Amino acid sequence: MLLSANELHASIHSYLESLPDGKTSIEEAKFVLDLLCGFPKLDEVVVAISALRADGDNTDAAEQHPLSVGIEDEDTVSISELDQDDIQEISARQWLVNPHFDDEIAALHQTYNDKSKALDDLVERIRTNFKLTKIPSLVYDRKKRTVNLKVPLKQASRLCEDPRYVSDLGLRNKSFVYIFNQDVNNKHNSQAEASEAIRKKEGQLLNACYDKVATHLLDLENLGKLLAEVDVSMGLAELAAEQNYVRPSFVSGNVLHITDGRHPVIEAALLRQNRPFVSNTLSLDQSSGQFVLITGPNMGGKSTLLRQTAIIVLLAQAGSYVPARSATLSLVDGIYTRIGAQDDLFRNKSTFMQEMSEASSILDRATSNSLVLLDELGRGTSIIDGLALSYAISLYLLNRNRSKVLFATHLHELGLYLGQNSQGKPIIFMCTDALQSSDGQYAFSYSLRPGINRDSRGLLTAEMAGMPQEVLDIAREASRMLLANRGDA
Repeated sequence: MLLSANELHASIHSYLESLPDGKTSIEEAKFVLDLLCGFPKLDEVVVAISALRADGDNTDAAEQHPLSVGIEDEDTVSISELDQDDIQEISARQWLVNPHFDDEIAALHQTYNDKSKALDDLVERIRTNFKLTKIPSLVYDRKKRTVNLKVPLKQASRLCEDPRYVSDLGLRNKSFVYIFNQDVNNKHNSQAEASEAIRKKEGQLLNACYDKVATHLLDLENLGKLLAEVDVSMGLAELAAEQNYVRPSFVSGNVLHITDGRHPVIEAALLRQNRPFVSNTLSLDQSSGQFVLITGPNMGGKSTLLRQTAIIVLLAQAGSYVPARSATLSLVDGIYTRIGAQDDLFRNKSTFMQEMSEASSILDRATSNSLVLLDELGRGTSIIDGLALSYAISLYLLNRNRSKVLFATHLHELGLYLGQNSQGKPIIFMCTDALQSSDGQYAFSYSLRPGINRDSRGLLTAEMAGMPQEVLDIAREASRMLLANRGDA
């Protein structure tokens, strides 16, 4: 919808970019006011979206969202009178409210300016009369609550000869002397009183703002939810356009057909390196099978396939376009994963115990409408125990849970056992390959093909990791001996 409606897309993008970020309490008030002042524009967006959802019938569009009514009431208008130009950036200006906001605060500022000028003129006359090299600065004495002139030590005697200027011996150093003058102090106090009057008036205006905002808390909460939804939808729409995503189709039943699916994060990383991402096609349904056993070499792309499938299903069900050439699927009630290896020693769980706990939770919760992703299940124990548990868990998922399952494994014998004992339920066997070139080098295809790949290429991975040649030679000899003893040589 957002992809096809270009004017609506531009309008929403412009509105979202115009929203400020609040940083302090006063700036947050300004932020809220900006939102309230932007309601009419947002209202137009809401009506436009509602109209598109209703396929052009916008007769009731304004009633389809709680923010579409009652926005431009008297309270909102009165708040809007104190607009974003009236509450200024704290870090950039001295005052919080525009000095020209109304006649009262303008008069207070005029009084303050007059008092400030009188004080500045007096200090300038002192500089001129006593021939000081620069205008004395004013320093506030918190203990005595007085203001003193800060005068260079070498020139202080000129003032101290006049009885109106009293040197404070407790406030002096090697370079400066602090001198009290009653007239300066009085004018400073007058200036401070004028400043305080402005602060008091600003506080009244801002408190009125807060009170008005408080009457719209429910609207603001709804607005926050709407903005979050619009922001996410905009981001997904722009991503879909930039990365050539497609609109998924939903059908009834238990279907998962993904043509040329891609992992969006890995694809983006590869594109930055000018490397292509190898897409893959996956097809699960009740007739061809809903259990896919995936074998292949280490680093061959099995885990990527599992993750990209979960991402595509999740994006589709969230209402987004997906990274694929086409995607047809049924709704799932959950995506359950057993991926990665980690322990939880604080809870007295080894890696394998954690693995079994997660698998047990999946068997307990997954339904026929769930998507289950298992990666290397059973690897944390002996080969026999791991194979036996993987086989039993697979049968349970086939016969009890009846979920859509992607199971990536290096236990190649699992394919043989499942093929012989699946109790008539179809199983899909897919694999990836490591291809050897004419010069003896290997490259991963990353492409799925039907079948079972019985070579995990573990020694190849060890070689790529920089394992010492002596270790690799011993490992190859040991591998040949083990395969010979099993009759697989």
